[in-house]
Amino acid sequence: MVPDLAVSLPTPADGGTTYTFQLRRGIRYSDGQPVRPEDFRLAFERAIVLGTWLAYGQLPDVIGAAGCATHPKRCDLSRGIVTDDTADTVTFTSSRPTPS
Repeated sequence: MVPDLAVSLPTPADGGTTYTFQLRRGIRYSDGQPVRPEDFRLAFERAIVLGTWLAYGQLPDVIGAAGCATHPKRCDLSRGIVTDDTADTVTFTSSRPTPS
């Protein structure tokens, strides 16, 4: 595996339930706007609301995903996908170990 948007592949933490990715600096959308860590959480929430979340494989195990699937209009993955714009990180936390 080779990281694309991240600096490197993350090391699993908390028994394989937590993965923190640090984004590469300077990534931009086609319109020139910078890609922010929060954009990843919003993309996953949007995928659940649109019903395309199964394409994301392990997303059902992310904390909060089950509630989002049941009540998509109140989808909030902020406990399972924590973003830090200062550190340029996205941390995924699953309810069970996720080796992939």
